[in-house]
Amino acid sequence: MPRTAPDTTPRHADRTPNAAERSDIARRALAAYLRTPDAHSHASDPLQARTATKTRRSSAGVSVLTYGVVHAQGAVLAVYRARPLPEGWMLRRLTRWPADLVRLKPGSDG
Repeated sequence: MPRTAPDTTPRHADRTPNAAERSDIARRALAAYLRTPDAHSHASDPLQARTATKTRRSSAGVSVLTYGVVHAQGAVLAVYRARPLPEGWMLRRLTRWPADLVRLKPGSDG
């Protein structure tokens, strides 16, 4: 079997979402949270979602991470990492979100 050259493309393409994509990420994060059993415990609280970005520096360079944040009355309820794909953005819920989440700059509200 012939050997193929290793793929040298970055695992996560560094791409910052535009305003429409930020709105879509926030909307999808809220929809994903509402499908969880946790959402019923906060049924009386007004839920909101927004996007947040964080810059990460490493030996490979600087990358921007994008998150969908679901919150209610000042408390963060869930955080979803948004990963860029060629056909859109994939969301994955984080079990441990960044400790400095309160200092993340807000994106657009969704």
